[in-house]
Amino acid sequence: MLLKWLKTKPELQNKPKLILNAIDEFAKTHRLINIGPSKGSLLAEEISKVEPEVLVELGTHTGYSSILMANELKKIGSPTSKIYTFQFNET
Repeated sequence: MLLKWLKTKPELQNKPKLILNAIDEFAKTHRLINIGPSKGSLLAEEISKVEPEVLVELGTHTGYSSILMANELKKIGSPTSKIYTFQFNET
């Protein structure tokens, strides 16, 4: 449902901050489990401080934190940084 909704908003394409804001807006009327803007700013701050080469995310759900982390890695300018995300699926 979220992806379908986001696809109706072409103005968000390639704009990670706007995508995160849109997900936050969607979450006001739909049940989503994501870190949101408050915890997201803490995560972004840590990424800026640590400047990691590798990030691992267990449980992707909507991709919110992956979008946030990728945007922060882009800001710090590390050309070799990677994000690995793992989502368990029983089917």
